[in-house]
Amino acid sequence: MITSSSSYYWSSNTYAENTGIAWSLSFYSGEMTDFRDITVTLNPVNDPPALPFNESPVDGSMDVALDTVFSWQCSDPEDDAITPHLYLSIENASADEISNGKMVLDTKEKTAENTVFTWRLTLPPGTLQYDTPYTWRVGATDSHGLKTQGRGAFSFSLLAA
Repeated sequence: MITSSSSYYWSSNTYAENTGIAWSLSFYSGEMTDFRDITVTLNPVNDPPALPFNESPVDGSMDVALDTVFSWQCSDPEDDAITPHLYLSIENASADEISNGKMVLDTKEKTAENTVFTWRLTLPPGTLQYDTPYTWRVGATDSHGLKTQGRGAFSFSLLAA
């Protein structure tokens, strides 16, 4: 019990605990016989990557070259590492992920808010076919496993042979 006629002391420790920050406070009387420990742990909130932006080829593109370069930008609010994903399908079919480690990090630019990653991918010859409508979409996963899907599917068609 704390009384006004006694002297009390406290000490604190700050340490990392499971990627959070914890403070341990110990309160005790002058004789150091009546300890009271309080531990407060703050775990930072992790958000998923931001929505990708500046996608290319843009939605509705016509006469796209057979060797087109897919590109987009993405960032993460906590500057976590990002794994990009690119999904491609023939119009109205299920999308398959085609990036699987083939994405190239084109630029990594530090802004006032976060780091913006620019990704690009050129598909191997024979992947795209002439006179075929395609849809594509992108997504990203941060180093904590949180995912963001793009703003939707983008359609394009290839230059006629």
